Parts: sequence; structure tokens; C-alpha cells
Amino acid sequence: MDTLGVTQAASTSAHAEIRAMRSLPLHRGTASACPAIHTTWKRRDLCRTSHRVPTRPRALSASFAFTPPDRNGKLLGEVRVAEGPSFLPARVPEPADNPPKPLKINQDLAMYRARQLRISGYRAASPTRRAKLLAEAEGALRACMAMDPTDGRAYVALGKVLVSGKRFAEAEALYESGCTATCGANAHIWTAWAHLARLQGDLGKARRLFDAAIVASPAHAAAWHGWGQLERTEGNVKRARDLWIKGLGATRGTPNPYLYHALALLAMDMGCLEEGRKWCQQGTETVQARGEKWNACGFCASC
Repeated sequence: MDTLGVTQAASTSAHAEIRAMRSLPLHRGTASACPAIHTTWKRRDLCRTSHRVPTRPRALSASFAFTPPDRNGKLLGEVRVAEGPSFLPARVPEPADNPPKPLKINQDLAMYRARQLRISGYRAASPTRRAKLLAEAEGALRACMAMDPTDGRAYVALGKVLVSGKRFAEAEALYESGCTATCGANAHIWTAWAHLARLQGDLGKARRLFDAAIVASPAHAAAWHGWGQLERTEGNVKRARDLWIKGLGATRGTPNPYLYHALALLAMDMGCLEEGRKWCQQGTETVQARGEKWNACGFCASC
């Protein structure tokens, strides 16, 4: 029998075996009835054939270059990327968490323009003109805050605009957000907040805020002076005197004329003219202030 006959006989035998096994009640999970087969079968598994027509591989991008394989099907080299345009989309840079701060000169110029608008609004005679200028100043100051949220000058100036318009709740929220943005390190915002609390009549809160300003910057003379003025208004003269003297010690490197002037006036009110002259003399020797600051000293000297 030739080769073709052997092949046809084997094919006929295989088909006959398949037809015989199709007649068996086979189900998934049961063993085969044929002792030579120990595998779980299912009818459709017996004649499972692949009718997928082999297709040619798709052409790769021109940006790839392959080393041709040898006759055994093995690659002679590694896949490398050829020179050419990238097939991947351009990566969009993620927004930075902390955008760069603007130049200080730009921030200073913006603050100067906003300050001029605020001053012009205060000096305007017409209520309509005043409201318009203050609204422009508020917008300019909010723009300065957006440029650099850590600049305390914008918070203090905008707070003054809000307080002048009797918008106390907004001013308090503004000062609180400013202290949060500056991590509590800006004594000017604490002091402005303390003056607002004093204006609202909450003296206990005002004292705590003045104390916070001094903790943030012990050399901040405005906090010492404002706290002393509060105590003097409430009749705590000795407490006010102690605060101003402590303020002079804390600001020894940068003496402040307001503290000397306040001590001189307090001594004059208490009838201690010699002490008042002493504070005036020390103030004139250490601080070069304007002449109106030492009017009390001239009055003490004439007595």
C-alpha cells in the first residue's frame, strides 16, 4: 500500500472512532466509558477545530526597527527604536503645588497702586466716588493676595478697607485666613486682628491676639503700644507702663518713638514730671522722630 492509501486509512479510522465516541452519553464531570481514555470529555470538545485563517502581521510603526531573525526563527539582536517622530502623545506637565512667587518689585508696585486707591477713596468727598475707589482698592488688594498669599501687607490693608465699611465679620475671617497662610508668623496681621477685637468690645480676645503678635515677633513695637493703650484705657496704668517698658527692651535694636512718647504722656498724667522728662530725653537721644512726637516733652520741660 502506498503512502496515500495509508494516510486515507488512518483518516477513516480516526473519523470512525470519533463517530463511535459521539454516541456515548458523555458530560462534563464524568469519566469516559472508554478504558483507554481517562480524561473528562464533552461532545463539542471532540471536534474542536480552529477555523481561524492565519493573517499577515500588521506593519509596525516606522519609528521601530527590528533586526531580521535567522533561519531558526531566533532574533539576532534586540528591538531598538529608530530615529523618528514619537507615536506617544506629549506628556502634559502636572500643575505645581507651590507656584513660583512673583518678583518682589512687581508685588511692591501692585501694593503701591492698591494703597493709592485706598487713600484716594478715604479722601474722596463724594460718597459715590468714595465707594467706587474703595471697591477698586479691594479688587487690587485681592489680586495682590492671589499673587503671593504669604504677603501679610495685603491682608492688613484689605482688612482696613473692610473695617471702614463696617464689614467686621469679613475682616475677621480675612485676618484668620491670613494668619493661617503665614503660619502665624506675621505679627502685623495679629495686631490688626487685635485692634478689630478691641473695636468690637472683646477685650479678652484682643489681649490674646496682642500676646500672639508679640510671640510671633517680640520686636514688633505696634503690638506693645496697642496692648498698652488698651490697658491704659481700661484704667490699668501700671500694666500699661510695664508693657511699654518691656516693649522698649524688646525693640532695643530699633527703638520706637511711639513707646517713648506714650511713657512720657503717662508719666505726665500721673504727675511724675521728672520721669516724663527722663523718657523725653531718652527718646530724643535715641530716636530721630518728627517734631510733633515730642510736644509732650516740651510741655514737661516748661513745667
